[in-house]
Amino acid sequence: ERLRIIGKSYPALVPGERADSAVAGLIYEDLTEEVQQTLDLFEDDEDDHYVKKLVTTSYINGVENPFLWATSGQVSATRFGETIEAYAYVWVNRSKLASFAWNFALDFEPKIGGFLTMCRDFVAGELLESRTAQTAKCSR
Repeated sequence: ERLRIIGKSYPALVPGERADSAVAGLIYEDLTEEVQQTLDLFEDDEDDHYVKKLVTTSYINGVENPFLWATSGQVSATRFGETIEAYAYVWVNRSKLASFAWNFALDFEPKIGGFLTMCRDFVAGELLESRTAQTAKCSR
């Protein structure tokens, strides 16, 4: 399930109540180690709300717009059967979650400016600091 995080514009991925629960999203393949580390750093939070874990997922066929899952909440396509394991950042602290689904139009669109500011701050702050620290380690 994709639930609303209280006070945030982005959603939390949580295990569904039913065994056949599913969430539409994107699968990134062939990421370099550096890109994986960047995603881990971006998704890391000081309060350990997320856990990066291997989940079973399936590809969806026929989606021309890969961001359709976010803008419409539904994907009308057929699965073409391949099931794979992929890493996902799964939210574990239910006390910070609303009891209803995250909605792109209500929860993200009105707050997109704040989200983009958060992303810019991440690149200029944490990511730059991390890369600088890694460069210093390599030059020793």
